Amino acid sequence: MMQKILIIDDTEDVEYLARFCAQAHWPDVVLEMYDPRCGIPERSFNWSKYDLLLLDYDLGLKDENGLTWLETFRAEPKLPPVVMLTGYASDKLFALATSAGVDAILEKGKLTPQMFGDAARAAQVKARQRSAEWSSGADAPDKTQMLSAADRQRIADRVPQPAAPEPPAPQPAADQPTAAEAPADKTRIIPALLLDDAPQPSREATAAAIAATRSRTDGRTPGGTGRRAMQPAHIPILVPGYTITEKIGEGGMASIFLADRDEDGQKVVLKVLSLNNKEDALLLRRFMREYKLIGQLNHVNIAQIYERAFASNFAYIAMEYFSHGDLGTRLKQGVSAKLAIKYLHQITAGLGAAHACGIVHRDMKPANILFRSEQVLAITDFGIAKVVESDNMKKQLTMSGTLMGTLHYISPEQIMGREADLRSDLYSLGIIMYKMLTGKVPFGGELPTDILDAHLSAPIPNLPRPFESLQPLLDGLLAKDPDERFQSAEDLLMGLNWKEWE
Repeated sequence: MMQKILIIDDTEDVEYLARFCAQAHWPDVVLEMYDPRCGIPERSFNWSKYDLLLLDYDLGLKDENGLTWLETFRAEPKLPPVVMLTGYASDKLFALATSAGVDAILEKGKLTPQMFGDAARAAQVKARQRSAEWSSGADAPDKTQMLSAADRQRIADRVPQPAAPEPPAPQPAADQPTAAEAPADKTRIIPALLLDDAPQPSREATAAAIAATRSRTDGRTPGGTGRRAMQPAHIPILVPGYTITEKIGEGGMASIFLADRDEDGQKVVLKVLSLNNKEDALLLRRFMREYKLIGQLNHVNIAQIYERAFASNFAYIAMEYFSHGDLGTRLKQGVSAKLAIKYLHQITAGLGAAHACGIVHRDMKPANILFRSEQVLAITDFGIAKVVESDNMKKQLTMSGTLMGTLHYISPEQIMGREADLRSDLYSLGIIMYKMLTGKVPFGGELPTDILDAHLSAPIPNLPRPFESLQPLLDGLLAKDPDERFQSAEDLLMGLNWKEWE
């Protein structure tokens, strides 16, 4: 039985992925995160309360990695089984990890619940066998005797001897839940992140700071029974910290709900990604990582992300709610050329901010551009497009409805199965520009294959005479070859600013 796992890693994404994989096998398991930037755990650290240690090889520290830390850990008689996490498990690293006493090694990029469960169980078996060997005779070696004399000396040099007994661990505040009272989200963060240029507080101060400042869903979710009574009967899902009022859409693999945030009543949009398949670890990782980046952006033309989290068998995103509709609906009413250019400025500015962070939208279309107010636009649905994007175009051709709308805005390189980049977003923006000015898309057809063929081979249409001065901009957006398009959002903004378009 797996009850508690410690993760030592400098990236928060591992928390979500590990919890998803672990709870697929042990639903009640508790995970704790330890940030290596807070320093190697002291000798008083209580290892006995953990059933497994997930130790990252790349700790993000200069001259230190998971193996150097393990040298110190191996002196602890109650160290749990160790599974090492790495971006790439080369033969050399595997040999080094095995000789250092690692019980199993996992590649993060290939991690699935099945692989996680197999590795965890194998590590526990290996650790039990090792323990049995040590206790089989009076002259059995202790753990430090597995190391060379030089290794033992390095351990002694690295671990300072305390001058006085360690003070007792700080007790949780009265308003903080204890482990027994912890709500459904069972991942806890131990140390806070430390800024490189900030004074380094003591470990006790760090622990107190994390309890006071880190905001998570833990501790602010009302009882599930009460919230279920407040939600419509046809919406059985419960998202911690929110009361769902209605379902407003279904997009790809995500269900979209309108909800009230329990702590202040603010209306939000919840995008919920179901994870019923145990092989959905890669899907979860992409879903959460993309929104982690977007959540760090604060730009007027990008929808704000409030929270991303994992609960039960689903991941969810809480984001800004827009009550003024989307660009697709607005275009049905028609817009002037001057207003179209104004909208194009805003969309380009938002894309530029995202591209600067290395984020490609991949599904730019009017339905994904929302109005924060009557005149201010914001781009939404970053990340979802990447998750639901299929490498099998034949599968797409069998679908209809909302996907047909996507096909009208897809770039030639995406059709050809090549990697989309920021210039793919600019191509889609060219389609949007043409539709804003003319009321129709430039490349159409009766069948999906007709639309795709037009993207690949049809010439760029000429704009009507009132807009012919904008033709160079359109040509720079809709070139079939990405190398012949505008190469960045900044380039496009320079083109838009080259002249005042009336």
